[in-house]
Amino acid sequence: MENLFKNKTVLILDGDKGLALGCAQLFTCLGAHVILTFAEPVKDGIAILESAKLKDARILSLDLTSSKSTRSSLKGVHETSPKIDILISVVDKFRSFESFESFDENIFTDELKTTTWPFFEVLIAIREIFGSCPDYAIAALEESGRKNAGTISKNMIETLSRYMATNYLYENCRVNVLRVQKSSDLGFEVSEKQAAKTIVTMCSGLLDSMSGQVLCLDKGMACAI
Repeated sequence: MENLFKNKTVLILDGDKGLALGCAQLFTCLGAHVILTFAEPVKDGIAILESAKLKDARILSLDLTSSKSTRSSLKGVHETSPKIDILISVVDKFRSFESFESFDENIFTDELKTTTWPFFEVLIAIREIFGSCPDYAIAALEESGRKNAGTISKNMIETLSRYMATNYLYENCRVNVLRVQKSSDLGFEVSEKQAAKTIVTMCSGLLDSMSGQVLCLDKGMACAI
């Protein structure tokens, strides 16, 4: 099992904390070459990787809200890596709003730019620059339990993921969404380690018939309330 992802390159977006780092650690243990994107300066990123015992991982300085930055950084990766085999995006920054009446155009466009679109922007850019899609592309949405937190963003990510899975059906690219229950008043929290194991399993080849799906990792909470 330690060589399950040998010679595979895994790109993890916003890889500076939490579930993203957990995924990086697990993929590394299984033989993958891991690249993590950081919005912060590389110096800060090195300290984070050393603390997480990921000294062999590569840091990619990348502004995910900028198409120019995304393509420039990925072109640099392409110089040393012929393919991105796996793309992981952990989305945990969602805006909350009290009611539909408090939701306006500015919130919609901001959510689209900062939360929804980066995953798809990177996926499209990878296909353009590397000449092929990743074998697996997963958007992991961390559920905080806050009322109306990211409702619009999550629905948009799920819809676009289904579209992308259909669009890239014959390119052997599996696009899926994983909803992770990060916190719960009822004790149904999913740990970062459990979520990371689920994501790795989704990329292991055991579930290759699954694409365009939205999975809920919530220990059955939906049936308990």
